Amino acid sequence: MVKEILMILTHLKNKNCNISFEWIPAHCGIQGNEIADKCAKSGINGPIQIVSKKTLEEAKHELSNKMLKEWQEKWETSHALLKNVLPRLPTKFRTSLPRKEEKIIRRLRFGVIGLNYDSYRLGFHENGFCERCQVIETVYHFLVVCLQYTIERAMLMMETGITEGEEIMELLKSVDIFTQRALVRYVYRTARFIGM
Repeated sequence: MVKEILMILTHLKNKNCNISFEWIPAHCGIQGNEIADKCAKSGINGPIQIVSKKTLEEAKHELSNKMLKEWQEKWETSHALLKNVLPRLPTKFRTSLPRKEEKIIRRLRFGVIGLNYDSYRLGFHENGFCERCQVIETVYHFLVVCLQYTIERAMLMMETGITEGEEIMELLKSVDIFTQRALVRYVYRTARFIGM
């Protein structure tokens, strides 16, 4: 309301109309104004209830915050591989890779790419173990630990400039296309997923 008044005042001033405000302590005996003033003051004696509807934007913002809070709570109790990399709720993840390569990156991030442990959870593998290492074959194992892919891992580390195997998991957060392509090349070089 104040902004609207200021805009009108500015508009009038530009038209050479001078406006001045004057404070009047009461309605000074004008009968209709005195009655309106009395009614307004009597309304103050009871409980004041202000009804203010939210705008569509306010409602959207409130709903969005509520959903993000609920999602964060579920995220904190989940066992997703990506949670180890991103303890806070994942924000939008951008990639400009072709669809086939984007799918590989996203599956690595979510920890479900078709390894033995994934097959075990679906009932298609006996125990979910890596054939070479005889431990559960997860994305972490595939990217960081498995002895079968030592050369491929070294090439990935060289391409991305990292020095510790543990840093490979941090690469999953990267939106840098060069880093994403290096991860995709690692997956292709391992030949672990035929037809990918």
